[in-house]
Amino acid sequence: MPLKGDRAVNPWTQEGSVLRVSIGLEQEDDLWSDLQQLLAALHPAIAGA
Repeated sequence: MPLKGDRAVNPWTQEGSVLRVSIGLEQEDDLWSDLQQLLAALHPAIAGA
């Protein structure tokens, strides 16, 4: 199935970084756990939040 006509990409023109999160059909607790692990890996001080 071709995606070319269904997708548009624009360049990121702002300063700094952007985080894109793609979330599927998962249990809410699993999603929160995954996000906490991600934040802990990015900044260890956030792990206890």
